[in-house]
Amino acid sequence: MLGTGATRAADLNLLAQLAMAAVLTGGMFLARAKRYRAHGWTQSAVLLLNLVAIGSVMLPSFRRQVAPSVASGWHDPYYAVATIHAGFGGAVELLARIIHVVEGKRCLWC
Repeated sequence: MLGTGATRAADLNLLAQLAMAAVLTGGMFLARAKRYRAHGWTQSAVLLLNLVAIGSVMLPSFRRQVAPSVASGWHDPYYAVATIHAGFGGAVELLARIIHVVEGKRCLWC
């Protein structure tokens, strides 16, 4: 779809990730404008949508293409970069979920 060797699902996921980045940026501006309720709903929606993208596109792709070769493939940038990306992405998603739970209980989106 985008002219790369990627699947249609991967292309759609990339476009969705770019859209979510734009929405997260808009959520940042909502917080700066002290519109905390709208900020909370915006960030929460993106967090949940990203979990769907991870579970339906990214994790299956990683398991199929990277995980079987990751132990012996650290010298190959394809496997190294994909594994590092998955590690950082998983950590960020986990941290976002923790913040979501803690702030949601404390504030209930004000």
